[in-house]
Amino acid sequence: MEETIRRLAEKQHGVVGRRQLWAAGISHHLVQHRVDTGMLIRVSPEVLRIAGAPLTDAELAMAGVLDSPGAAFLSHISAAAWWGLPGFNIDSPVHTLIPRQGTERRTRLAIVHYHSSLPIDHLRQLNGVPITSPALTIFLLAGT
Repeated sequence: MEETIRRLAEKQHGVVGRRQLWAAGISHHLVQHRVDTGMLIRVSPEVLRIAGAPLTDAELAMAGVLDSPGAAFLSHISAAAWWGLPGFNIDSPVHTLIPRQGTERRTRLAIVHYHSSLPIDHLRQLNGVPITSPALTIFLLAGT
């Protein structure tokens, strides 16, 4: 079980989502035990960090994505920073984008933007983080 958690965290810059752990068959009780023993550190109610993992922009970006409801993608200012556009930084809270789901859930690590028709061909992964394409990122920034 610990190997499963560590492998997932390695792919995600040191953080894991509770929903991911439950989907992998790790119960709430076992997750809480890992928190109580110090293997996992609570970043938010939905996101845990492996003890000793470095605090980086990558971790901040991934934690914001995992804290957002559903399948989220880094977007807006945060995506511009992740793509390396000059003048943008990864700051907390990060901006994420998800398809409109009818209900809006608050998150501690991200400002969640809801989009009614999220174009699948503009959703990417960059260095392990789900992100909007450069073109969609610039389009979204144009409205701000």
